[in-house]
Amino acid sequence: MRAKAPEGWTELPVDDTAPLDYLASRDGTTGFSTASIRAWRFAPEIIANRRNITLDEPDSYDLDLLIGNWLHGMLADSRVSSFSLLPARTIGGAPARGYTYIRVSDGLPTRYEAWEVGRRDGLWDITLNSAPGETELPPELDGILDTITWTDAPNTPTTPST
Repeated sequence: MRAKAPEGWTELPVDDTAPLDYLASRDGTTGFSTASIRAWRFAPEIIANRRNITLDEPDSYDLDLLIGNWLHGMLADSRVSSFSLLPARTIGGAPARGYTYIRVSDGLPTRYEAWEVGRRDGLWDITLNSAPGETELPPELDGILDTITWTDAPNTPTTPST
């Protein structure tokens, strides 16, 4: 996944050992101590084993069911408020469902906007967040989802070549 990081933000490198597939932050840090956008990909074989959201068509997912499952957990969390579903959309041409909420940690509220994106290479979780103490996403994140493009990993052989 690629996105156009806002001007002045730092796009941080991720490698095959990193838990993230994309990360850009306002000040170049990797934690949630500043505003950021981050993405994780869950491979289809992981989703098939751990989530009951796979549809009959190959590489397709019930994003509404997934969001419903998250909603159930979020509403039970006393640290979460202002939960709201966002209109369905596409991100980089792929179907996406999203929601936004405020979560209080260490006495500071933080705004989150989360998107689940279903693609043939798996399920993507894209999260935008404000800095702690801010209840709105920074304006420079407006439109960032529209800049997302997908890059396919090179094919790796399943058997050694001779």
